[in-house]
Amino acid sequence: MIIKFLGAITYLTGIFASENCLEGIGYSWCEDTQSCVRQWITPCADNYDDCHDCLKRQRKGDNIACPEDCSNSHQYRPTEPCQIPYEDCSSTFVCPKITEVTHCSVDGIDGYITYQISLIVKDSHIKNIYAIFGSDNSGNSMMNIPPAYQTDGIFGSNIGGVSPEIIMINPNSRYDSWLTIGITDGDPDNKLANIGIPFNEWNEETGMMIDNGAIFLMNPQEIITTEKEYIIGQMTIPSTPHNVIVNVQGELDCDGCSNNRWTEKGIQFHLNPSLINTIPPTCKLWYDGCNTCSVNNGIRGICTKTMCFREGNPHCLDYNTPGH
Repeated sequence: MIIKFLGAITYLTGIFASENCLEGIGYSWCEDTQSCVRQWITPCADNYDDCHDCLKRQRKGDNIACPEDCSNSHQYRPTEPCQIPYEDCSSTFVCPKITEVTHCSVDGIDGYITYQISLIVKDSHIKNIYAIFGSDNSGNSMMNIPPAYQTDGIFGSNIGGVSPEIIMINPNSRYDSWLTIGITDGDPDNKLANIGIPFNEWNEETGMMIDNGAIFLMNPQEIITTEKEYIIGQMTIPSTPHNVIVNVQGELDCDGCSNNRWTEKGIQFHLNPSLINTIPPTCKLWYDGCNTCSVNNGIRGICTKTMCFREGNPHCLDYNTPGH
């Protein structure tokens, strides 16, 4: 009986570490938080110096958790948006282009994906774009804007994007939904105006069908950008497909023309989150919420086989460096 008792003490001593942590089932003492943790689930500053060091250790194979701010920080993600292939179209003047602002369905507002929609100028004689509009002259002239997330109060905008200063104060403003003509910094010079757009009805539940309204430049002759791409809106939508339909108008660059105005109607943008690969094409090391996997062109390869008791947020741990 005494031998069995001493054996039990020896066994328990092997399980309990300092501060009574149950090391035998994966716990260890974290000096920083003065608590017992499973280091692959709960971040412990004993294991790393800062975010950069923690992510570096993960990339080397250390089975440690990093603070959520590390994986969500734009400092440790590439700044370019997720690439959605641009396809040429049969339109006369402009073609639609879609760019995902959120990082390949990661980041942003929970449950939503943020897109910027833009027009690529095809015709070399186009001087500018000065309006997007909806009218009821014919069946294909209405402008359709889907339901979308709106940032509350002064931190959001309806036209012209959101200023960098506001985004610094309220980071979620980066994902606000708005319409524009080439301006994305909050339109500090008041170059844009709108008429007949029911912005007060636009929210996550209600879209806008515009049959007599427009977003336009106050000076229709102004050239907002010398580039071929005009951003005309940003929309943060749920992870379900939506269509955007716009009509656009601008000026032609021609001398002695009797009519230097051009118009393109019924331009469609198909926002389909299901077409987006969650893993960025530039990612080379992916954390799937439990294990770390090698990646090649967005396709997962060999993964670690750690047994996890809780799923984390999937994210890219390391990216291919351009030129290497």
